[in-house]
Amino acid sequence: MLDLDPYVQSWMTVLAEQRPLFHSESDFQLALGLVLADQGMTQLRLEKKLSVSQPIGGRSSIYVDVLGELDGHRVALELKYPKKHLRACVGQEVFDLPASGAPDIDAAAIWRDAERIERLLLDDTVDAGASLTLTNYRFWSERSMTVRSQAHEFRLWEGRTVEPGTLRWQLKNGRQGEQFELQSPYQCRWHDFGDVCDYGFRYLLLQPRLRPQ
Repeated sequence: MLDLDPYVQSWMTVLAEQRPLFHSESDFQLALGLVLADQGMTQLRLEKKLSVSQPIGGRSSIYVDVLGELDGHRVALELKYPKKHLRACVGQEVFDLPASGAPDIDAAAIWRDAERIERLLLDDTVDAGASLTLTNYRFWSERSMTVRSQAHEFRLWEGRTVEPGTLRWQLKNGRQGEQFELQSPYQCRWHDFGDVCDYGFRYLLLQPRLRPQ
């Protein structure tokens, strides 16, 4: 399977030099897409609708953020841009970034993306794929999503290893919430995006290692 990590590191280095901040997830998606096209990804598509053999979130089709071909491999990327409030100027451009909302829901959504990529791999729709998150919220800190948090199983602490299995909300009073069935192991390794001292952004790549069924 194609290892996306060196590619992503190269893409994000170029992207950080061009655009250290983004107004929204769509802005991030478009800017990254331009870098990918310039760096050799072909058949590039954004928000491409794909059918899946097993429903995900009750749906038989999903929209993939980035789809393309890289060195002869079909590649899919799911993107997330959760953030805490930031107001900054880059040149003459003002960025007034609102907080995304609930970090626990954002963390769950990142794992949901990993599950979606796994399904595309198992269906042999793509040859490689990953969930790519860019954020200035400190998901990498052990102070986020403590053991008392309902989202404790979705934590993304630096160095955390996740074995194949089920991740679920720890809801009270026996209530059931959304859960994710992961078939690949993962390790959370965060990378600085540009000059972290200026804006505090880092990125995380979660790439499943699976073979088609």
